[in-house]
Amino acid sequence: MIINKADRIQAYDFIYHKFKNKLTTLKANKLNHAGRLAYIQSVFASIPIYYMAHVLLKKKLLAKITAVIRNFWWAGVQEEDASQPLHLRAWEDICRDKAQGGLGIKRIDLVNKSLLIKMAWSKASHQDPYLSAILKAKYYPSNTFWTAPWHTPRSIFWASILKIKNYLHEHSFYQIAKGNTNIWSQPWVAFSNDMHDRLQDNAPRTSIPNIVSDLWIQHTKHWDTQKIELFFGPQSVQEVTKIQIINHHHDDYLCWDTSITGTCTAKEAYLMLANQNPAPINNQGSRTLPQPILHILNIIWRNNLLQPRLKTFTWRLLRQALATGQRAGRFSQHIDEKCACCGNLETDNHLFFSCHFARAVWFAGTPSIRTDLLPQGPQGVQQEVSSLITPTTSMKEIQRLITTMWFLWKARNDLRFNKKEWKVSHVLHAVKADIHISHTITQELQNQPSAPTQPQNTAPPHNNTLPPFSRTRCYVDAAITPDAQRSNPRQAGLGILIQGAQQATLNNVFIQAVTDLALNPLQAETHPLTLASAIIKTLEIKQVQYLTDSKLLATTLHKQDPVTQAADWRTRPLIADFLCNSEQANFTVIKIPRQRNSTAHDLAAQARSQADLPACLFACNNANHLAPCHVHLALQSIHWGNYRLISVSCI
Repeated sequence: MIINKADRIQAYDFIYHKFKNKLTTLKANKLNHAGRLAYIQSVFASIPIYYMAHVLLKKKLLAKITAVIRNFWWAGVQEEDASQPLHLRAWEDICRDKAQGGLGIKRIDLVNKSLLIKMAWSKASHQDPYLSAILKAKYYPSNTFWTAPWHTPRSIFWASILKIKNYLHEHSFYQIAKGNTNIWSQPWVAFSNDMHDRLQDNAPRTSIPNIVSDLWIQHTKHWDTQKIELFFGPQSVQEVTKIQIINHHHDDYLCWDTSITGTCTAKEAYLMLANQNPAPINNQGSRTLPQPILHILNIIWRNNLLQPRLKTFTWRLLRQALATGQRAGRFSQHIDEKCACCGNLETDNHLFFSCHFARAVWFAGTPSIRTDLLPQGPQGVQQEVSSLITPTTSMKEIQRLITTMWFLWKARNDLRFNKKEWKVSHVLHAVKADIHISHTITQELQNQPSAPTQPQNTAPPHNNTLPPFSRTRCYVDAAITPDAQRSNPRQAGLGILIQGAQQATLNNVFIQAVTDLALNPLQAETHPLTLASAIIKTLEIKQVQYLTDSKLLATTLHKQDPVTQAADWRTRPLIADFLCNSEQANFTVIKIPRQRNSTAHDLAAQARSQADLPACLFACNNANHLAPCHVHLALQSIHWGNYRLISVSCI
């Protein structure tokens, strides 16, 4: 089919019509807001996947699809109501993550880009070698994927890939292992895009390096600083040499820097796009979201006792998105702003706490609440709800409060639209019945027998009773500030306890150290294991059990290829060093309960608190150790690299 460029958008109108047919007002009228939210997410998961993964759609088309989704969410619940729904909250606020005060509905434009980024990633990582070979032969026969030219004739698919490839450039890099990455055309260092500009004029043209391993000292995996300076200048030496080389035989790993596993998925790409330019939370006017209210919303989403319709209702209430008389009356003069029960101006505060009907319901409840004593804020019911739901409020009490407000809203709607008047006792009985039904359903779900799970071959040994003391035991642990949001390395304390059985005499070596290169708890837990393996190797211990309370670390080390299958790409160099140090040893890594690892944990915590000590403290109180202590002598021969010893004690 030949389409004029000006009419190209019409070729994809069928996607818009698919959304429109799925998300109709009639279906919205049959669903509450929780149902609409689930339905929108299911439509997102089915309709656009194939098309949006291959074509970067025009902004005009995406705006039309967004309008359909937005209208579906806000559509009224009266079947005969064919008018346009009121949009009472900015779509930007709705599309925020639930943890940020939104509903977690995905932005359609970011979904489109994220799917294309995932498709481009699959081509760059050669997940589909046949398609990658076809694309290379057609579009970049003399280049790599990363340097594919723009000027060649291209299909709409390849044009879409080229338009989003800049995101791939910004967040992808090769983690060096074998050193087979092309220096000039693949992202491996911060200045990859400027490699040709950095080439020195006086560099010999007959021996220009081509791949990363050409910059190593021959037959080693150490950077040749003289060669780097010769070809790329002194300013490049520091940037290149700070790259960690994985002591492994695998090809270099293509990594996505915002993903823990290092693999780009559509979800990871969407999170990157959503967090790239986050709009600040508005703290003025009706869009105000105080921290206590955000905390309450997060509690509501996690409360398993609340039904989904109550959760979405609470969101609309606290985000000031309920169509009360005053709020809806701003959009049309035909909407009565007065309370249908008492004739006063119907605001959020009045409807749920100040109206004589609401006050009677709260006072008659158990426990009784006098709403006239609650503090009143200028915006919605945020201040009243904050005083009722505190950090110490139980989940059951939160359920009662939210359910009561839900039935006050239902009673208001019945009176306003159906002329049906509720009594106070009617509301209280409805609240009690709804809570009872919710508890019954929750108990039935909890009592259902879970399906038996097959044991995984990669599961580490988990011991409450350790094997006989026939080999050296090495307990390891780390202490790090628990802040998952940090992206910069931070300091971690490392604790190591080595217990050896020699002629039935127990020997204990307590080691404390620190490192400044811990990005997260898993990487911190890997550091003492790698350090311990270097110490065990130096002490020439051939039989050893490493004991850790990190299940994820122990599981990783029981996989067929722990380096390639690492749970966090940043731990690959550490795991590779551990395996290299343990080549000549017979070792096992065992997961133990945290309480059995208390000594190593205490050592790590003390090391972090004493990190400023100027020199290592060494003490040997073991009568079986000859002077000078062989442990002390062995530790002096270790290249500590990124580690700094705090203390060593032999007992």
